[in-house]
Amino acid sequence: MTLQPSDSKAGYRGVSRVEGRSKARFIASVWRAGKHVHLGSFTTAMQAAFAYARTPEARAAVANPRPAPLTAEEAVAQAAAEGITLERSNCASGYKGVRIGVRRESFGIRYEAQVRRARKQVFLGSFATAEEAALAYTRTPEAQAEAAKPKPTSLTAKEAVAQAAAEGFTLQRSKCASGYKGVEVAARVNCAYERYRAKVSFAGKPVFLGCFDTVEEAALAVARALPKRGIGASRG
Repeated sequence: MTLQPSDSKAGYRGVSRVEGRSKARFIASVWRAGKHVHLGSFTTAMQAAFAYARTPEARAAVANPRPAPLTAEEAVAQAAAEGITLERSNCASGYKGVRIGVRRESFGIRYEAQVRRARKQVFLGSFATAEEAALAYTRTPEAQAEAAKPKPTSLTAKEAVAQAAAEGFTLQRSKCASGYKGVEVAARVNCAYERYRAKVSFAGKPVFLGCFDTVEEAALAVARALPKRGIGASRG
């Protein structure tokens, strides 16, 4: 049985230090089938480390050690060596396909990479740096296919309003959070998307029109779809 050291406050992998009113206690936990499993509370870090070390997950980790985490600089250099570019984003993590996860102090994890695949969100892994998570996302076929396609230049708010007027459309205002009918504000934690989503309803079912950087461009997409027979704007 091997106790795995860590740079966490507890000093061991799978162990968290919790400060109590009178004294600190140590909690052992393990990630199992995508869930956080509590193993127990202990007086010392070593006792908690032994509880973690007894799990099948810990034994497997010792038998098949993961490669050392990449620093931010190393991840950027590796991307360059592979001829790929880490795509920046205006989300909290700073990179597309990467979100800031709940910090798991005992495992040194901060960032999670994910990709949209077959209409489902697929988890790619957890990483200590945003750059290594971005590297995992950028390596996916979906990210590479998207990078290969020329992305149309986004319209600014003024450009979208002017384009709507030129096409004879009116951007319909609404009392919803976005301010426009058929447009919703996308969750900023999911960095695989831009800030606004446009959708309409067809035969009683929502039809997704796309994601946009500005609410006005999303509203323009809705205005263009409305004249089509049988289509109406979804409620924001």
